[in-house]
Amino acid sequence: MSLGRRSCFITAVIVVSSLMTGCSDDPPNKEIEQARQSIETARASGAPQYATDEFAAAEGALTRSQAAVVARDYRQALNDALDARDRAQTAAKDAADRKTVARTDVDRQLHDA
Repeated sequence: MSLGRRSCFITAVIVVSSLMTGCSDDPPNKEIEQARQSIETARASGAPQYATDEFAAAEGALTRSQAAVVARDYRQALNDALDARDRAQTAAKDAADRKTVARTDVDRQLHDA
């Protein structure tokens, strides 16, 4: 390959690589949807009542994720969406655990009465 053709080939490879990299800068829609679903699951499990702080943190992270999408900061949007999903899952687990403890306490009180 001559020097001129080689230079054109290298330039073409760089341009194609740049375009492919640019295409991966899409909003993290899948992760945001997963976060929404996790928050709804946590809500249904009683997290707003039994895991208030973690549930509020999950909602806040989802809100930040959506704001980052608007700002086209997709890396931050992804980080916040994953944080929202994880916090919502933790809130759901915490709510389930606390509801179990509450039921046990009520059962114990009824048994002792």
